[in-house]
Amino acid sequence: MGISSHPELLEKSYQLIPIFKCLGDEMRSRILIMLSDQGELNVNQITEQMSLSRPAVSHHLTQLKNAGLVSFRKEGTERYYHVTFLDTLGSLEAWINMFRTQCKNLK
Repeated sequence: MGISSHPELLEKSYQLIPIFKCLGDEMRSRILIMLSDQGELNVNQITEQMSLSRPAVSHHLTQLKNAGLVSFRKEGTERYYHVTFLDTLGSLEAWINMFRTQCKNLK
């Protein structure tokens, strides 16, 4: 038995790479915690609380959005970001369950 005997597990792992990359970045994790704690915030509100430039915060928010970890609503010219974990958590749970059912040597 090798990795070739678990193609669906490998495919699911590849799909989760953007999520893991986001969670592995300190600034993105800080932004997620901030949004989880404070609710909706715009880029300026996030920038005021971090030691990052506005373009850097926007870049991190784009990465978080692309990974499905945050979303936004538009109000006038402002975008208010909020955490949207539910679909992402479902994907992570499915990945964990695949490991549990397909891999024999988990402890």
